[in-house]
Amino acid sequence: MGDDKRLGEELLKQNGIVPGQVSHGERDAIRRMLARDKARVRRMKWAAIISWLLLPSLFLLAYVVNALGGKAAIDTIGGGIMAVLFIATPYIAIVFTISYFFRSRSLNSRQIHAKLADIEEQLKRISRDGTNCRK
Repeated sequence: MGDDKRLGEELLKQNGIVPGQVSHGERDAIRRMLARDKARVRRMKWAAIISWLLLPSLFLLAYVVNALGGKAAIDTIGGGIMAVLFIATPYIAIVFTISYFFRSRSLNSRQIHAKLADIEEQLKRISRDGTNCRK
């Protein structure tokens, strides 16, 4: 346990953070970073949702075009473009979904780390105040 604590403290020092002494400016910077990450995750979520909704929309569009004009209408609209869209859309949706998953997991990990750092600082402050009161 002691080696793990020293390793954690050394990693924090390498990142320029003295353990137990996080300033208000650093805390605000961490909060801003987390807010930016939340916005990125939100955008990625909507990109994934829209890309998955685009796929049934393409099928509906193909059905409507086929019902209205048959094969000639598809050829005039651009059958090649429709084929590329049908092939590319699921792959794009999968990439957005996987990216959303990893970004949200990363954000969750950073939020937990920030909360633990705050708790650690509060506990150190409490222990200092407790030892000062006993003296």
